[in-house]
Amino acid sequence: MSRGWIVFCLQIYGVLTAVLQFLVPFVIIAFCYVRVSLKLRDRARLKPGCKSSRKEEADRERKRRTNRMLIAMVTVFGISWMPLNVINLLNDVYIPTGNWRYYYLSFFMVHALAMSSTCYNPFLYAWLNDNFRKEFKQ
Repeated sequence: MSRGWIVFCLQIYGVLTAVLQFLVPFVIIAFCYVRVSLKLRDRARLKPGCKSSRKEEADRERKRRTNRMLIAMVTVFGISWMPLNVINLLNDVYIPTGNWRYYYLSFFMVHALAMSSTCYNPFLYAWLNDNFRKEFKQ
């Protein structure tokens, strides 16, 4: 095999890894959270009975908070994982990146950021969800 063919295969591997590690999960998470938001909206519409203006306002505020939380979760996932995938893609597609003076430090920092993404969801729940905060305090 020629060196050019090996480099090309490694580049394809890098792109596929980024797609499967970042793009596919990001799209799935965003899709699921949009579906959750739409389901909550439809459920609120289908509740029978008259609502007072205070109850309607409380429902709107709850939906806003829920949507903010869902958007925040997708955003945090994207912000956490994108830098690692960008560095990996640069390294796979543009070979001299690994020779950059601060490559290993950069890789360590973005890798740590990506791995820490699993820690953020409880904080988002606690910050953006009143019921979660109440239950946690009890």
